[in-house]
Amino acid sequence: MTDTLSTIKARTSANNFDTTHVLTLAEIEELVSYAQHAPTAFNLQNWRALAFSSKAQKEALKAAAYGQQKVADAAVTFVITGIKNGYKEIARLAKPLLDAGAINKAAYDVWSACKPRVIFQVR
Repeated sequence: MTDTLSTIKARTSANNFDTTHVLTLAEIEELVSYAQHAPTAFNLQNWRALAFSSKAQKEALKAAAYGQQKVADAAVTFVITGIKNGYKEIARLAKPLLDAGAINKAAYDVWSACKPRVIFQVR
């Protein structure tokens, strides 16, 4: 596991995997827990990780990933999905910060009033 964490910290894109290696559920959960520490806007963590470890699941994902072999070869293939309306949770998630005195009422009010806006669109 230490080698994996070193690789993650080095931001290396892995393309060759030991196809016989199996990760335990505890190891998969630990990897996701490390990812949860990555910063997000307002610390919303408005994403979810889906872990696929069965051969059939990874083959299906490989097809969806334009045939990239590494998707099937990895011990686990993660799909990260965003929560589209995560901004609606800002007030609820920021309330404990306000209650604990970590932010003031003015900051809470600004955060709670946040609405999504389109800055640019890709066509």
